[in-house]
Amino acid sequence: MNYVFCDRQQTCAAIGVLLQREGLVGLWTSSGPTMRAATLIERGGLSTYAREHRVVILAAFAIWGAEEDPYVFSLLDVLPPSRTTTLRSLLAARAAGPAAVNRWLQANELN
Repeated sequence: MNYVFCDRQQTCAAIGVLLQREGLVGLWTSSGPTMRAATLIERGGLSTYAREHRVVILAAFAIWGAEEDPYVFSLLDVLPPSRTTTLRSLLAARAAGPAAVNRWLQANELN
């Protein structure tokens, strides 16, 4: 599957919205992961998060790295769909291209 964003700014915006919608604030900026987020990944700090949040954080890094991570995305199947709706809808928009991601951003923008 080929996932598409128009640029890093759109990628960061989408990941930021995804994390915020899950209540995961302070992990992403308009330039990429915060030091806190990077430390979580590098030092194994994800264990302090609920399983659903761990999957979303790992997916954010997989999306950021522009590499499909079959392991991370396979975790979506073990979580209730209601807990992964935002992530699933972002992945669908990403597969459809930059215009679809822009629509997703507008629909999921937090006020």
